[in-house]
Amino acid sequence: MADTKVTGMTATTDLASTDVFYVVKPSTSPYDHKITSASLFGGIPVPVICEDDFVLGGTPQSLSSAGAISVDTLVTTITNPDGAGTCTIADGANNGQIKVILMTANTGGHSISITSNIGHTSIVFNSAGHTAHLMYQGGVWYFIGGTATVT
Repeated sequence: MADTKVTGMTATTDLASTDVFYVVKPSTSPYDHKITSASLFGGIPVPVICEDDFVLGGTPQSLSSAGAISVDTLVTTITNPDGAGTCTIADGANNGQIKVILMTANTGGHSISITSNIGHTSIVFNSAGHTAHLMYQGGVWYFIGGTATVT
């Protein structure tokens, strides 16, 4: 493979955290280095500029009643809750973690609230379209934007 051009290599459509990239660092000796995709994407030390759509992937969690809000997904949707109730949310994985919660439909008019592990008394969702953007910091989730009622 040492004599194969990059354009002649076999293409791949998936990436594992242990896959390795070839890096040339002209200011060091030797010039040749390697880095895993986990290290490359685990902490990019420069600003990232997006000049088109920026889409975060993953499957949203979907709730239809009060329950535990997942901290393992970026987005949780609340759709037509079957009654009023209180949701729980566990500690985030790291300071700075973002969580988005969206009530997509509420034909029964039920209120769902979060009252624990947040930097506020409560966050209440009672209409379709209510949203909460949360950030985990110092052991609690803080409301940083949205249309849900915060007290």
